[in-house]
Amino acid sequence: MTKTFAGKRQIREVIASMLISEILNPREVWLVSAWVSNFDLLDNRAGAFDALNPSWGHRMLTFFEVLETVVDAGCTVNFVIKDHETNTIALTEIKAKLATSHNVKLKLSEELHAKGLLTKDALLIGSMNFTYSGTNRNDELMTLERSEEAIADAFREFTTAYPMGGSTDEHQEESEEDDDEVYL
Repeated sequence: MTKTFAGKRQIREVIASMLISEILNPREVWLVSAWVSNFDLLDNRAGAFDALNPSWGHRMLTFFEVLETVVDAGCTVNFVIKDHETNTIALTEIKAKLATSHNVKLKLSEELHAKGLLTKDALLIGSMNFTYSGTNRNDELMTLERSEEAIADAFREFTTAYPMGGSTDEHQEESEEDDDEVYL
């Protein structure tokens, strides 16, 4: 559980490590979370991560800034987020930072409750939403899976449950079967 300060720091370090891996070797990321907000993720005050993105400077970096670098590196990022007004600020920021990239796909779902961060190397899954409260305040139960079987199963599950259309700058009409989901 991420009950202690150390646990909270460790979960942010796991998220950062997963995303840094995709900056270095860009492939595909799935971020599935009912609630999303920006939060401090990566401590670059000593310049330890300057080689990843020299424009970052020596400061704390946010989740969305690191995701932006993941996309700029050529990684495909699939966002699945609950279609709710609570996510409006995050969606606006995601669209402003990432909507011009053809590597970004965003799907909104009214029924979403699942939470996970999936790369080709790891699956972080559990009760935590990818929000400030989820990564800093709430008690959460998270599991980091590294087995090829678990990762392959999660990719199959995510691609089946949340089929992606075009990038965020394309609008696709909702199908009658999937009337609770919207593509942006």
